[in-house]
Amino acid sequence: LALMFRKEGQIDLAKKYLYKCGNSNNLKATLHLGLGHGFGDWGLEKNLEKGAEWLRKSAELGNSHGMAYFSIILLSGEGVERNEELSDVWARKA
Repeated sequence: LALMFRKEGQIDLAKKYLYKCGNSNNLKATLHLGLGHGFGDWGLEKNLEKGAEWLRKSAELGNSHGMAYFSIILLSGEGVERNEELSDVWARKA
């Protein structure tokens, strides 16, 4: 539903359903929340720390894209403490 509302330009409804799905551990929603906060997309505030939290959750839930993005931010240190070793772990899992 979140994607449908976003395509229709109903950003507030899209965010509402995106958070609802993300908080229910939906793999795609956690990824979109992480990227949305990381880039300031979906009408979400740009907040690298929140983006990192959602990407970590996405990775821990088994989303391979979430794993790859979380690995990248761990390597760059954007929104999280830089950690090459942990970045490598998530990159291999992805």
